[in-house]
Amino acid sequence: MAAERGVPIHEAAGSEVHSVYELNRLLARVGRNEVLFIDEIHGLARPVAESLYRAMDGQTFTLIGATTEPGQLPASFKSRFQNRELLKAYGPAELAELTRRAAGCEGIEIDPPAARELAEVSRETPRNGLNLLKRMRNEAIAAGRPRIDVGLVTRTLQKMGIDGLGLDATDRGYLEILRERPGRPL
Repeated sequence: MAAERGVPIHEAAGSEVHSVYELNRLLARVGRNEVLFIDEIHGLARPVAESLYRAMDGQTFTLIGATTEPGQLPASFKSRFQNRELLKAYGPAELAELTRRAAGCEGIEIDPPAARELAEVSRETPRNGLNLLKRMRNEAIAAGRPRIDVGLVTRTLQKMGIDGLGLDATDRGYLEILRERPGRPL
């Protein structure tokens, strides 16, 4: 958006803006009609978010907030945004392509079936896929292999205790507790 408008973009993570003072320092750098992007905006403390309300009402800038936890945002905060977009989760084909490209950036090749298998266990989340890819790269290097193949992925996932749904032992433990205690508080 900033590039389209020919203006600078300023970026911050919600969890890193701890105080109203830090927010004011950030806002002081944002010029008229510029873009401020706050990732994980739900991480803003309530007093910081409330100060941001005033800035949104009084300053001329574009605020873009991203969150994976929209339910944690107060309704009064969400109502100040004119546009709210819900992005789709990544599909397996998109994650496989992302994994393949990232492998090239990591200096290792990955076979298409191996990229698909990583995509399938990434739980629709690029960060999970990229973290798994780094583990696979390390395993390939340790084994003296020039590329990541599906056998290496399968063995490494088994060693990590990750099943075909991308769940590890902790995830499966939570699901077991929920199965044993349906409808009852934990």
